[in-house]
Amino acid sequence: MIKTIFRLAFDDMKKTRRSILVQFLVILIISTIYFSYLLCSDHYTELLELYHEKRYGTWYAMSVLERDDNYYARLVSLQEEIARVASDELPEGEWKLNCGFMDRQGETEGLSIVRSDEILYEMCRINLLEGKYPAKENEIALTEEAEKKLKAEVGDSLTLTVNGEEGNYTVSGILSKSQDLFPDIYTAVEGNTEGLLYFTDSTAGVGITDTVYLVGESMDYDIEYRFNRYGKDHAGSLWVHDKENVDIDNRQVILVEMVVLIALILYALYSAH
Repeated sequence: MIKTIFRLAFDDMKKTRRSILVQFLVILIISTIYFSYLLCSDHYTELLELYHEKRYGTWYAMSVLERDDNYYARLVSLQEEIARVASDELPEGEWKLNCGFMDRQGETEGLSIVRSDEILYEMCRINLLEGKYPAKENEIALTEEAEKKLKAEVGDSLTLTVNGEEGNYTVSGILSKSQDLFPDIYTAVEGNTEGLLYFTDSTAGVGITDTVYLVGESMDYDIEYRFNRYGKDHAGSLWVHDKENVDIDNRQVILVEMVVLIALILYALYSAH
C-alpha cells in the first residue's frame, strides 16, 4: 500500500515537473525585473539630479528685492540674518546655507547690467567661455547674447552707464548662462541703483528673506520669486529624510503589487494543470 502511494506520488511529480519548472522561471524573471527596476530607478534619479546641477546650477530660488525708503535698513538686516544662519554649527554633512547677491546696476539695449557675488557664477552655472571674470572696476564680462548684440569681443572697449554713471569698460571675458532669466552684462563695480537679485539654494534661504522683508511696517512689501525648475531644496537632512520615506513607501507598494501578481500567475498555472 505504502509502495503504491509513493509510486503514485512519484508519477504525479514527474507529470508536474514541467509545470513546477515554469512556475520557478516565472518567479525568477519577475523578481529579476523588479530588483532591476529598483536599482535602475535609484541610479536614474541620482544621475538626473547630478545632470541638472551640472547643467542648470544648485540654486533653488531667486527673489527680486526692489529699492525703496527702507531698502538699506532691510538689506543690513538681511545680511546679518544670513551671516547668523551661515555661521550656525551643524553636524558634518548637514546642510549649509549657500546664497548670494547680484547688484542691479542698469541696462543697455535691453541687456541688464549687474555685479555678481563670485559664488553665483558657480551656483547659477554662469560659465566662462573665454577670457576671465571681471575683477577690476573697468572690466566687464558679456554673455554670448550680449557679445552678439553689442558686437564686442574680449579686449574691446565699450561705453556703458553703470549705477547712473557713464564710463568706458574693457571686455574681460565671454560667458554662457544656463537659463535665460540671468543678466547679460557683469561688472566688478560695487553698489546698485535698482535693487538686488538674491539667490539661495533652499527654502530656508527664502524664509530668511520673508522674515526680514515681510514683518512690521513692511507687511505690504511685494517680493517676486522665481524658482529653478531643474533645482531642488538643499535645506538639510529633513528634505533628504522625507525623500527617502517617499522612496520606501513607493517600493513597498510595488513589492505588494509584485507579490499579488506572482500569486495570480501561480494560481492560473495551477488551475490550468
